[in-house]
Amino acid sequence: MGILTKVLTLLRQGDFSAEAAFPGRQFPVITGPVAAVHLEKADRAGDTVTVGVSILCPESCGGVFCEEEALRAMEILHRAGAACVQNGCTYNGLVRAYEVELLADFPWEADIEGEEMVRFKTFTWPNPPAQYREEWVREPVYVKNGAGDSVFSGMGPAKRVITGSGAFFGTDAHTNFGALGALFTEDSTGTLTHPLYGSRTVYFTGLELCQNTRRDYVSYSFEFTEADSDGKIPK
Repeated sequence: MGILTKVLTLLRQGDFSAEAAFPGRQFPVITGPVAAVHLEKADRAGDTVTVGVSILCPESCGGVFCEEEALRAMEILHRAGAACVQNGCTYNGLVRAYEVELLADFPWEADIEGEEMVRFKTFTWPNPPAQYREEWVREPVYVKNGAGDSVFSGMGPAKRVITGSGAFFGTDAHTNFGALGALFTEDSTGTLTHPLYGSRTVYFTGLELCQNTRRDYVSYSFEFTEADSDGKIPK
């Protein structure tokens, strides 16, 4: 059982309406207490994995009720072996709900390297990219005519371009970015795996360091282009 599945099961057994929250996903109008769960960070060196849990309650329930629900969630996770930290209650005007954020540190388990992790070749993201996008594109194809002029002959085959962005945190932030940079220099294809969208055979076609002003924080963006069955990028 993956760590997200484990936490969702525990909260649902405790009568929470619990769902996995991934970047870009929005919840509908909240009519009752909801627990939104995501993988915050996997720390191999510290032998822990951190799960973020957002407890949201409708505006009509009030902030005190939301804090009580958060304490109840903390107790459920604590009994399962997690060390929990709770932030203060805030009001989310977008969904008209009160919200309390929890961080739960679990001991490292071998099975967390399953469906919840984003991976490329030998690199596993310690925390998920904040944004992930898949775009299908087709480019025009031109051929030379008898006069030597380029003439439009139609659209080329579809190809998938995958882009994303995020940040690495902590003492390993620059080390993690350096590991991605090393993979970018390789010419071979690799497997990119996303917990929702599965695996793609891709080329690593773009990597950007967006800023570099702190030792414990690196912001980045990336691009992958899907290869065809022959391991080539469609032309």
